[in-house]
Amino acid sequence: MNISPEALAELRRRLLEAEETLRAIREGEVDALVIGMADRPQVFSIGGDTEAFRAFIEVMDSGAAAVDQAGRILYANGHFKQMLKAGTNDLQGVLLDDLLPGDKARDLLVAGRPARTALEIALPSGARHLIMASSPLQLGTVAGYAITLTDVTERIRAERAEQSELIAQSIIASVNEAVLVCDGAGRVTHSNGSARAILGVDPAGARLADLLPLRPDAASGFKDTAGIVEAALGGKSLRGIEVLASQAPGPQEFLISAAPLDVPGAPGSGCVISIFDIANRKALERQQHLLMGELDHRVKNTLALVLSISRQTFRHSESYRDFEAAFTSRIHALSATHNLLSKNAWTGLSVHDVIEAETAPFAGSNRARIEMAGLDRHISSEAAIALGLISHELVTNAVKYGALSMDAGRVIVTARRDSLSHPLVIEWRERGGPAVVPPTKKGYGQTVITQSMQFAPGGDTSLDYDPAGLVCTINIPSALVLS
Repeated sequence: MNISPEALAELRRRLLEAEETLRAIREGEVDALVIGMADRPQVFSIGGDTEAFRAFIEVMDSGAAAVDQAGRILYANGHFKQMLKAGTNDLQGVLLDDLLPGDKARDLLVAGRPARTALEIALPSGARHLIMASSPLQLGTVAGYAITLTDVTERIRAERAEQSELIAQSIIASVNEAVLVCDGAGRVTHSNGSARAILGVDPAGARLADLLPLRPDAASGFKDTAGIVEAALGGKSLRGIEVLASQAPGPQEFLISAAPLDVPGAPGSGCVISIFDIANRKALERQQHLLMGELDHRVKNTLALVLSISRQTFRHSESYRDFEAAFTSRIHALSATHNLLSKNAWTGLSVHDVIEAETAPFAGSNRARIEMAGLDRHISSEAAIALGLISHELVTNAVKYGALSMDAGRVIVTARRDSLSHPLVIEWRERGGPAVVPPTKKGYGQTVITQSMQFAPGGDTSLDYDPAGLVCTINIPSALVLS
């Protein structure tokens, strides 16, 4: 083959250029090669660029690494190793797939385009949240990926804390009970509408010890409310401690409960205080105290009355059998009135109910023979007990000796207004029975009838031994008439 002198000279020139290029590459004088391709030139970095790349990623604040197309690590900086718990181990040649859970590496190494994935790495100090991103990289003659790791743990924690704060505020605002949240220093940081309403102020920033001091007489075991906060911060839950709120516009007596505020990673950072209005309970306690005093008084009076009935019945009884029958009958009469008063909460009774209760056991099938009219007036409990005893003695006498001892006999009980001093006069009148003869001696039953109502000023009872039938007039003073 014949080559012209010009062509030969051109080949020699190109050979010299190639030899010079190889020498320059060997000696590090060339940074890159540009090779012509069919569609576009391809640039390959050579020599010093690789070292510059390594130096650059080593000083990066985030984790960084370079991997080849198979996912094998070419280089990783110290942050990258630390974030993936690799420590000081050399990761060169390690497959990225071996360091990441699941298919995370496969998700990252996407040819021709950037990709990213989220990671959660468990460390002794707690879970760390990372964002790993990849981008195609041409490093010298090697094609691969640039990998970066960004720690977003604090951002996620902040977002979760903010979300938790919003949830906590929503819960506090939605509960019916009054709720306060205190920090580690015992100062109020949060409160709901119920708490602000009953306290009358916005308590934010106030010390709980100043806002809700302990009741002086409360047996709580604490010197002040600050001790309650301290106990709650230490993990104790407390209930039913009485406090005062002098600035409250309404009731000022409250019960509080305290519980530690459970914040992950921050134990003892605060406590939750629930406030309960006990005004109704205190009112009930005061009422109960009054009722207990009243009950004590009534029991003593009842026992004294029973004792008096026992003694007087015994004095006027001819035998033990007579005493037993009379005493039992009178105690039953007293019990009947007490039962009615108990059902009516000792607020008084109508005259009709008292007389009906006392006469019913004796009337039997002849109930129609006892006529009652105008007895709808109400009297006090003391007057009801006295009227019950009087009615019992009258009906007992009527059955034994009076109108109810004969088939044609009957009893008419009526009420009228006599005067301002005696707004209620009850008349017991018997008709159709045997002729009435005044007794030759005074028995206990007569004493009960005539003296039972005299416990109150203006109260008295009189007996008229009319031959046509006994008449008993009972004057109940205005102090004992309720309606």
